[in-house]
Amino acid sequence: MNWELLSVLLLSSVLCTTSQTLGPNRLACGKRRVKSIHLIHNGVDAKPGHWPWHAAIFHRVRGKLEYACGGSIIDEETILTAAHCVFVENGPIPEARLFVRVGAIHLTEESEYVQEHTVDEVIAHPGYNASMFKHDIALLKLTNNITMTEFVQPVCLWTMDDSPELIVGKNGTLVGFGLNEQDTVSQQLKQATIGVVDALTCIQSDRVSFGNLLTSDMFCATGQRGISACNGDSGGGLFFNVEGKWFVRGVVSFIPFRRGTKLCDPLKYTAFTDVAKYMEWIELFVNSRVLRFDTNELEVDYEEKLPLFNLNTCGTYSEALAANGKPPPLPWFGLAVTDGPEALCVVTLISEWYAVGAASCIKDGGKE
Repeated sequence: MNWELLSVLLLSSVLCTTSQTLGPNRLACGKRRVKSIHLIHNGVDAKPGHWPWHAAIFHRVRGKLEYACGGSIIDEETILTAAHCVFVENGPIPEARLFVRVGAIHLTEESEYVQEHTVDEVIAHPGYNASMFKHDIALLKLTNNITMTEFVQPVCLWTMDDSPELIVGKNGTLVGFGLNEQDTVSQQLKQATIGVVDALTCIQSDRVSFGNLLTSDMFCATGQRGISACNGDSGGGLFFNVEGKWFVRGVVSFIPFRRGTKLCDPLKYTAFTDVAKYMEWIELFVNSRVLRFDTNELEVDYEEKLPLFNLNTCGTYSEALAANGKPPPLPWFGLAVTDGPEALCVVTLISEWYAVGAASCIKDGGKE
C-alpha cells in the first residue's frame, strides 16, 4: 500500500466533503470570491469582485445602448431591479430593447470579467403604480444563464424577518453607476455607506415627497452630507452584511429632485422598495436553490479554509517511523485535553498552528 498516496486521498476526501456541506441543491450566495477591501455622490470607487452581484441595465435607444439603471443578480438567470427601470410612458419596455452587463466595475470598458446578456422576459410586480412608485420592483429573466465566476456571483435574498426594526439605525452599502458630483453618469462603479432611518423621520424630512409616496413596503436611508443615490442608481441594491454574507434588503426607488430640475437632491433621503416585503412574490419566479432555509447544515467557505492546509507537506511521513516493515501510525492524529464532556478528544493536525476536532468535545473551551 502506498501510504503517502492514501494520505493524499484521505485529505482530498476531507476537502471535498467540506466543499459540499451546503448540499448539491443549494446555490451559494452573498460571498465575495475575490478577497480584498461610494451615485453615488462622494462615493468610493468599487474594486473588482467586491460587488459581484451588481448588474448594469441598458436601454436600446435608436440603435444605441444607453445606461439606465442598476440591478442585482439573484440566480443564474434572474436580475432584481425596480419596476420603473423597465417601463416607459406607454407601458413595459420590450425585452429586445433591454441589455444587461454583469461583472463590470467600468460602465463601458471591455474586460475579461464582464458578461453581457439579453433579456428574455420582464416580470414587473402586477401592482406597480408608476405615478406613486407603488410596488416598484421587477425581475428580468435573461436569455442565457450567467456563468458564476470570482467576479460574478448572486447576492442572498432577504428571507429573514421583514421587520423594519432589524435595519433601522443600521448601515448598508449602496452600489451604482448613477450621476456623480458633476451630474454625469459615473464611468466607475461607486459604493457608499448609508444608514436606515425610521419612517417618521423620513416623512418629517420632506412631508410633500415622502408623506404622499412612502408606504409600509418601503424604507428610507441616507449617508453623510452629500452622499446619496441619484439618477441612474435606480434598481440597484442596498446590501447588508449578516454574519459574513451579503443580503439585498432594498431596491433604489426614488429620491426627491433638486428644485427646478429633474436631478436628485443628494441632501434628501433615498426611498427603497423593501425586498423583504416581496419575498412571496419573488419566490414564484426564482430558482428555489437561492432561497435560504433554516437548516442544521454546516456552512463552510471552502476557498477561505483551504489556506489552512500546507499542501506541500501535508499527508507525508518519515520512513524512519516505520518499524518491521509495518506502516507507521498516522502522525497527524493526536489527543486534546479538554473541559468538555470527554476528558480526551481525538484531533487531526492540519498545519503547524491548527488542529481540527469535534466541536461538541471542546465547546466549553480546551485546557491544552
